[in-house]
Amino acid sequence: MQIRAEPVDIGTHELHQRRTGQWRLKDTYRGWRGMLGKLAETVTGDQMLTALVILLLIGYFAYKEWPEFKQRVSRGAVRAQEQSAEDKSVAARLVSIEGRLDSLDDKLARDYDRLNGLEKEKARTRRVLEDSLEEREIIMRALLGALGGLQELGANGQTKKAVAEINDYLNQKAHSDIKED
Repeated sequence: MQIRAEPVDIGTHELHQRRTGQWRLKDTYRGWRGMLGKLAETVTGDQMLTALVILLLIGYFAYKEWPEFKQRVSRGAVRAQEQSAEDKSVAARLVSIEGRLDSLDDKLARDYDRLNGLEKEKARTRRVLEDSLEEREIIMRALLGALGGLQELGANGQTKKAVAEINDYLNQKAHSDIKED
């Protein structure tokens, strides 16, 4: 079954079927003059004036406003690039600061370890000192006892003088400890 098409008027063109079955457009008004003449017959003066004003406004925009619009858009793009670069700079600074904070944390940990070691050493030294003071007291009492025994045996010269010096020393230390506390 073969379909036959009738010519259809679509304004300035008609569709025709060739013998090969292909469609083509044929200008019925022969050139631009004919097309403009047909256009003048269908378009009113008000419509033509409105179209002309719109074309003039588009032309004005293209001539006057387009460079400024283009410049604004390019400035916005530059600002966006600068902001992106600034964001990258801030991110790099934050990474640097985080690195510094990590190194400070490490230093603080080492310092706390060192302080804890010093506290332990201080406590050990205090125990040694207390033990030493106790030993000195024992030695001093033993020395006083030995000197007292020598005095009972009759050694009176240097032993009396040594006992007096030891007692003076002990009295001074007892009273100076009270004043320092």
